[in-house]
Amino acid sequence: MPLARLSKDELVEIIYHGREERNIEYKSSMLWERSEKRFEIIKCILGMANMRDGGFIVFGVEQQDSNFILSGMAPDHVMSFNQDKIDDVVKDFADPFVETQVTPFEHDSKKFVVIQVNEFEEIPVVCKKNYPPRSGTLLREGAIYNRPKGKSETTEVSMQAGMREIIDMAVDKSLHRFVERVGRIVMSEITGLMRPKGTEEKKFEDQLEEMK
Repeated sequence: MPLARLSKDELVEIIYHGREERNIEYKSSMLWERSEKRFEIIKCILGMANMRDGGFIVFGVEQQDSNFILSGMAPDHVMSFNQDKIDDVVKDFADPFVETQVTPFEHDSKKFVVIQVNEFEEIPVVCKKNYPPRSGTLLREGAIYNRPKGKSETTEVSMQAGMREIIDMAVDKSLHRFVERVGRIVMSEITGLMRPKGTEEKKFEDQLEEMK
């Protein structure tokens, strides 16, 4: 299901949240194409996709000691956050593909970008490529990432609790799809029972009449 575009009020609320959590990550201004940090962002996207309700990565907010300052972004940095360009990098690492919504906006004469990450649709997201290519020390092929409860970091799933959460999400989604299919079948049967007798016969006779 496509992500709904956030309203200006919702975007402002996110940048003023004031602390990082499982579903919110703050980053300072950066140029997307030329920064190695974009691979850290990809890792964060993979992790948030394996969380219920996904999450938000906010650019233009810097951490100073224990505080988060709304420093904003340089205009050319904002321009580099193109939806298609980010999707291209996500496609290289995510299997299945992760849906994101990239939203630049301005508040109090400062520029920000929010990347909204959708939770996976059917099956958990697996990293399909190493980075760096040889070592895979940042992104590892075959790894499943998420954001542990009570922490604001993205890690490879290795604990029982993290894997159970992801499995529960997948089961819930499968059950929801099953209930929807059963509902469509039941409604089809009810519609058939409610159809007046002779409707199909009358329709066939009308078609024959039109052919004469």
